[in-house]
Order: sequence, then structure tokens, then C-alpha cells
Amino acid sequence: MRGLALIILVCISSSVTSCGLAKDKQIVGKYHIVAVDIPEDACLAYEVESGDYVCLVPPKAVAYCKNDAYIFLKQNLVENNDLDFDYYTVPILNDSLTIYPEERIIGPLNEKEFDEEILRMNLKELEFIKLN
Repeated sequence: MRGLALIILVCISSSVTSCGLAKDKQIVGKYHIVAVDIPEDACLAYEVESGDYVCLVPPKAVAYCKNDAYIFLKQNLVENNDLDFDYYTVPILNDSLTIYPEERIIGPLNEKEFDEEILRMNLKELEFIKLN
């Protein structure tokens, strides 16, 4: 998994230095919603020490919400399909070179699995913020 993250980091780094980001929205701390080429390819990313980003989940994020401990991401892999979403639960971790956030990510989950996970975590109804 770390090898994959490194490959993604190198790809994003080279793209960022050549053309800038199509989207960069800070969610909390070093967690951002970023898109390299087009806003529709937005992913939840973690900013590493060099200032580059590592995508923690695949692109196509459409909405997110957060609390003190987690970022919840809603993803639509099929364009123009408002019924089929994947969900991810990403822990908000402290800055540390030894922490790899992708190791603790829950997902992808379908809507039923996500609702069950939210109940298991004893969280109230979440309100997602749509990405523009």
C-alpha cells in the first residue's frame, strides 16, 4: 500500500509542478480535497512534508463531512448516476512521519454498509457538504 501511495505521490507531484491543481480545498489540518486536471476527479488527499499530496482514496469525490475524529467521503464513480455511491471513513490523524492514514481507512462501502458503520460508531445523522 505504501508503494502505491508513493507512485500516486510522484504522479501528483509531477502534475502539480507542471500545471497546478484544478481544485484544492483544505478540510482540516493536512487533509485536502484536491484534483489535478479536472474538478470532477477530486480525491481526499493528505499533504506530506514536501507540500505534495497523496490521495487516500480513489478520485470522483462528490461530497464530504467531518467531525473531530473522522472525515467521511461520498464518491460517485459513474457520471450522471445519483443513486450509486461509495463511502469512505478516514481517521483524522496527528502529524507524524510514522503515520500512514491509508492504513486505517474504512471503505469503499455501499450506502447500507456505510449506514451500519455510522450506527456502529454511535454517530448521529451526517450532513454531507457537496463539492462544486
